[in-house]
Amino acid sequence: GNRLGVAECILNQGVLLTHQGDTKKGAKKLKLALDMFKELLDKRGQARVLLAMGHGCFNSEKGVNLYEQCLTICRETGDLVQEAQCLEHLGSLQSYLCNTQASVRSWVDSLNLRRELGHANGLKKCLEQLCILYLSLEDYARVSDSAEELLEVARQQQDPEGEAHALILSAKCQRNLGGAHRAIETLQICLKLCKTHSRSEQLLVREAECH
Repeated sequence: GNRLGVAECILNQGVLLTHQGDTKKGAKKLKLALDMFKELLDKRGQARVLLAMGHGCFNSEKGVNLYEQCLTICRETGDLVQEAQCLEHLGSLQSYLCNTQASVRSWVDSLNLRRELGHANGLKKCLEQLCILYLSLEDYARVSDSAEELLEVARQQQDPEGEAHALILSAKCQRNLGGAHRAIETLQICLKLCKTHSRSEQLLVREAECH
C-alpha cells in the first residue's frame, strides 16, 4: 500500500492528539511516524515529525534536543522554510528556559533566513522577538537597530500595528538611554498613528501602551 500516505496520516494523528492534550498517545503516534519516515528514507518527513515532537516537549531541554535534530535534517535537505520555523520554535523555547543568548542566536539565524526568503511577516516576527530579547539584555544599540528595521518593514507592508509596535519598542530604548524627551515624542507619533488608522483591537492595545 501507500506507506508514505499512512505515515502522513499517523503524523497528523499524533499532532492532533498532542494538541488535544493527550501527549502520551500523541508521542506514540509521532514515534511510529518517525520510524516509518526513516524506513522510507524521507528526510523531510522526519524533520516534520521531530518538529511536532519538539512541540510536545516545549517546556524542557528534551524539546531543545528534538528541535536541534530537526534543524540538522533541514540543513541537510536545504529546506530553508522549515529551518526558519524550527529556529523560531527553538528560540522561543530557549527564551522560556532562560537561555537568552542561545535564544538570540536562533532568532538571528531565522532573521537571516527570512531575509533570504523575502518573508516580510516572518521578518517582522523575528525583529519583534529580538527587540524584546535585546531589551532584557540591556543591549540598547541592537534594540534601536532592530526597531528601526521593523519600522521600515511595517511601513513597506502598510501595517500600522507593526509600525506602532516598532515605535513603542524604540521609545522603550530611548527612555532606557536617558532620552525621556525623545521617547515622549516617539510615543506621540505612535498615538497619532493609532488614532489615524482603523481602531482594531491590536491598535487599541498599542495605543494603551503609549499612555
